[in-house]
Amino acid sequence: MSKRLLIGVVEPDPDRAQPIAEGLRDAGDHHIRIIAEQSGLACQVADLRPTWC
Repeated sequence: MSKRLLIGVVEPDPDRAQPIAEGLRDAGDHHIRIIAEQSGLACQVADLRPTWC
């Protein structure tokens, strides 16, 4: 059994981001997040990480 991945797609154009995300979803049962805003990118990526308590 493979683990689910959390994949961040950084793409400001929604028309381009959507087919990328759909292709990734078709490739496996993964969590896909689209990040459209590039400013503060490091913080946005950090916010995607699951926290382990």
